[in-house]
Amino acid sequence: MAMSPAEMKAEARAAALELRDDRVRADRDTSMTHLRALFASDDQRKAVQQAICDHLADDREEDECRYLLRFVWQLAMTYREVTQYELKVHVRMEKVNVVASLLDALADSPDAVHHWLDELLSWPMITDRTFYENSKERGRPEP
Repeated sequence: MAMSPAEMKAEARAAALELRDDRVRADRDTSMTHLRALFASDDQRKAVQQAICDHLADDREEDECRYLLRFVWQLAMTYREVTQYELKVHVRMEKVNVVASLLDALADSPDAVHHWLDELLSWPMITDRTFYENSKERGRPEP
């Protein structure tokens, strides 16, 4: 049975609350499989995905990066790619709070998502060091 927009927004809010809960629990995990439908457009979703890659997913923290990238994919998928429990276990709380804020914004409105995106874009850009190390070995200059 398909969820209504109101139900999808309620699920997003519940997922955000679970992420902010201090107790890490694997048995309590609200679905995030509907998030794609809460974006105003595919362009908005793609911009959010790119911003998370550029400003949160640091390849120096491999485990954290892996789970943030799984969340990025979750934003486009209708199957379970990552859970709140996995994010809480593998991602630093500062970044978990950013993800929770996105879920709240998705539950609010497209304008709230734009505001969230503007805030994240103010974070420093992360350089993919592995890519540039490999590029240097091939004689390509760093950016």
